[in-house]
Amino acid sequence: MSLSDPNPLHQLALADPDLAASIGDMWQAQASPISPSEIALLSDQILWGLSQTESFGRAIAKGYANLLGARDPEIVLVYHEQVRQAGQKGTTFGTLMATHLAGILKTGNKRLVKRFLTTVATMTAKGTYTLNKPLEALAVILKHGDLASLSAGLE
Repeated sequence: MSLSDPNPLHQLALADPDLAASIGDMWQAQASPISPSEIALLSDQILWGLSQTESFGRAIAKGYANLLGARDPEIVLVYHEQVRQAGQKGTTFGTLMATHLAGILKTGNKRLVKRFLTTVATMTAKGTYTLNKPLEALAVILKHGDLASLSAGLE
């Protein structure tokens, strides 16, 4: 896929050529091809994030990259919807969700995803400032693959 050809990544390449090139390379490396409609959806979401703040757009791109191996359309759709909703409430919240939701979704554990979203909603009601440290701690636990502790941490 050449970024100079008319394709869904063209607009992203105009906004951030380096990001578009790295995303294009990742998408090309996938075992199963990503359809132009999927690329358009992901590219539009990343562009929307970049239009808010550069860090938000890059967090969205990194989250999608994390989900590429999953290739479950439902997971990508949940990520898309939740990050969009969070971003509409503010870029800080959007960036936190873009950063941390992909790893939770990639577990494929629907119960864990539901717990995560419920916990985030509860904490957000108290203030977005309550999220950063707990989400960082959950990310460390997730990185070590300890889903039981992760689930307990969301109680």
